[in-house]
Amino acid sequence: MSVQDQYGNLVVRSLVADASGTEVQSIVSGSNSTPVRHVVEIKNWSTIPYDISVEVVLPQGRQRLSFDGATDRWTANIWSLARRDTERDGCGITASGGRTGKERVHCTAVKWKKAGRHRWTDAKSRLPLSLTVNIT
Repeated sequence: MSVQDQYGNLVVRSLVADASGTEVQSIVSGSNSTPVRHVVEIKNWSTIPYDISVEVVLPQGRQRLSFDGATDRWTANIWSLARRDTERDGCGITASGGRTGKERVHCTAVKWKKAGRHRWTDAKSRLPLSLTVNIT
């Protein structure tokens, strides 16, 4: 249950993982469910370090899912990602309302720059990166 795409020298992957970082196939609805996180994983195929920012939103709002803080958005930030390295940033995600089904999580903006004081480059195509989450 993950999606990925390449933006410049970076591969961006969107997934849901448990506390150990293992990818999970669904989110259990209810307060007794195992904690899970929405994770943005970035792989830098370049030979130079990059700063990366990825904006994530729930396009349906907080009807069935919400991020930490009962919000419908969060921003993944990875600073000085070393050349040929991979890092993750994540935010807790919970299902509520007791309704099962599928819900989408969108990465709506991807931007990067050479680490340090440089200008941001915004991805212009292949957005949103859309992950479908199963709620059980």
